[in-house]
Amino acid sequence: MSSESSESNRVVFHGSKVLLPDLDELIEACIVVDADKGTILSVIEGPLSGVTENVEVIEAGDNVILPGLVE
Repeated sequence: MSSESSESNRVVFHGSKVLLPDLDELIEACIVVDADKGTILSVIEGPLSGVTENVEVIEAGDNVILPGLVE
């Protein structure tokens, strides 16, 4: 399997209001998810940057993102 097809299975959720387990405040962050497995690959604090065009980006806007919470 090529790295390009592996990368295309990733989805990045970006939001200005992300609540991480180790913080007491909302921050801007990106959550990288393996779309096939539904698992979080990484959480990157700060603005959206360096995302390749093969990755789907979902903008959360002013909605709050709680990584790992499944409702």
